[in-house]
Amino acid sequence: MLCGGDEMARTQLGNNNAYCQDNEISWFHWNLTPVQKDLLEFTRYLVRLREKQPVLRRRRFFQSRGIRGAGVKDLAWFEPSGREMTDTDWNAHSARCLGVFLNGKELQEMDEEGEPIEGDTLFVMFNAYQESISFALPRLGTSNRWERLLDTAAIQWKRRQRLRNPTYKLRPCSLAVFHLARKSKKS
Repeated sequence: MLCGGDEMARTQLGNNNAYCQDNEISWFHWNLTPVQKDLLEFTRYLVRLREKQPVLRRRRFFQSRGIRGAGVKDLAWFEPSGREMTDTDWNAHSARCLGVFLNGKELQEMDEEGEPIEGDTLFVMFNAYQESISFALPRLGTSNRWERLLDTAAIQWKRRQRLRNPTYKLRPCSLAVFHLARKSKKS
């Protein structure tokens, strides 16, 4: 949840009751520093990403179940080797880094006209560790073309990058978002 001003690094010096103070603590400063401008751009990008990805705006919770004969779940958690996490993995050392697969093809929701909603399939990886970790992205048949949408540790964090390799080096204390790119029509 964002409070007004969070998107511009307005901290109120940690005061969560600043509404009653008419002073520097509660005022908005509209002349943004370069760092504040970058944070505002980052926040706008995240809002647009959520807006474009129906799988991030589901009306119902994921079930973590298989999807009608597809052999793929609507939601699955992965450890860095690319293997789906087990109950034991959740308490293991490697749980500092994990990924979540969000299937956008089977949302089982309808739009206002009664048409099925379908979106991109996303993979989000999180690294809470102080070292970089190589992370294997899930293999989904022959159309395994992941494209990076966001990497919070990259200087150019929103630069799209199509992966040639099924692994990605996730930097310390960061997250990265990928989507399953559609096949190009070139043969």
